[in-house]
Amino acid sequence: AVCARPRDRLPPGWARQLRERLNEEGQVDLDRAAREYGIHRAHLSRGFRQWFGAPPSLYGLRCRMNQAVSALARGESAARAASAAGFADQSPLIRTLKRETGLTPRHFERLIAA
Repeated sequence: AVCARPRDRLPPGWARQLRERLNEEGQVDLDRAAREYGIHRAHLSRGFRQWFGAPPSLYGLRCRMNQAVSALARGESAARAASAAGFADQSPLIRTLKRETGLTPRHFERLIAA
């Protein structure tokens, strides 16, 4: 049976620190993070997913996507937004946006303009 997240407790310190790093940086070397926190990488991934509802890699990808969407909202081009958010170029950003939201950067630009 999968253990549910305890609702009456805060996430452990390492999980909160990793979440903060992912919010700021978007990408973190999980092997290095696990060594820094003194836990096994599998425990880090499983525990993070239990506490925050997504594995660290997906959580970080979504953070970077949100950064790019914010840049699009400020009027930046898709290429510039992708670069600023840590995507290699706009193609991975477009794929991520379509997979996660069903929308492309152009759709976001149109929604923002409306």
